[in-house]
Amino acid sequence: MNLSRTDYFKYLFNVYGLRRGTITKSWHDPTVVDLSGIDEEPVTGSYPIDFSQDDVPGLLTDENGVPMIDYASLGIHYNPWFVGHIALGRYTKWKKTKNDSHLDRFRILADWFVKNATASPNGFTWLYHFDWFGHDKPWRSGLSQAHGISTLLRAASIFSDAEYADIGKKAVDEMLSPMDKGGTLFHWPDGTITIEESVKYPPSTVLNGHLFSVIAAWEAGRFFDNDQYLNLAEKGWQFVLNNIDRYDLGYWSCYSLSNNKNVIKDIASPHYHEVHIGLFQVSAAITGNGIFNEHSKKFKYYQNDISCRLRAIWMKRLSKLTA
Repeated sequence: MNLSRTDYFKYLFNVYGLRRGTITKSWHDPTVVDLSGIDEEPVTGSYPIDFSQDDVPGLLTDENGVPMIDYASLGIHYNPWFVGHIALGRYTKWKKTKNDSHLDRFRILADWFVKNATASPNGFTWLYHFDWFGHDKPWRSGLSQAHGISTLLRAASIFSDAEYADIGKKAVDEMLSPMDKGGTLFHWPDGTITIEESVKYPPSTVLNGHLFSVIAAWEAGRFFDNDQYLNLAEKGWQFVLNNIDRYDLGYWSCYSLSNNKNVIKDIASPHYHEVHIGLFQVSAAITGNGIFNEHSKKFKYYQNDISCRLRAIWMKRLSKLTA
């Protein structure tokens, strides 16, 4: 089914006008950076962004406790990104409290990734089984690959089951395969790479999705002692450094580079602007590159300036209506 612009405006009205569904509640503010696990043994520490605040009572789940999202007019579905989001939050809860109930609930979601991995020519992927704007089902995403990988590698590090690592590695190979060969990676002429959250041409390179995917590649490189993964992660960070001015609007950040040459940029929502601040802090801590810290502080300045914030909110509304 090809979703139309009528479907898009109906979705916007239901979600933002009538406040239906759970999509706007799936990831809460504020963004909490947790750098405590970066220097631990590979993929044994907490995830560098703390998602535990979103694993709350009343979370929409199936009968097994696997999270789902109510997309209002588009129905209730599993979203592999969100399953990983909650899984990593549960892992962080366990690391902080050592309460085994959190570990048990984490394993349920790690097992979901095992059971729902779809074989591909490159390895394993997790598919979205519902239509989305610009994507007909089934479709894939570098972001869901990333969170699935980060979940499975943590499961492999603490449970004596080699299947977690095996599927995790094949998911990395899928994520880091070129888009034209069925993966989610795009090679740029300057030698850098992007891992695309929205896999389509031309690449739009969603900033948060790309950086989460680069983090997953870096974690996999450390876990498997794989220089190829680490090298691609480095090239992924370099892409952001080379294009950081394109993501900086002078008063706010861009969500992606889609329509970046047009008057209406794909401006980030206040939530994702804060996510960019956090991800730049994480990138600085991992790479040691101070440019990420400089822009994290710059984006924080925009966030705290009321005129920048109001301008961003209105431009975001305008960009949704003209998307």
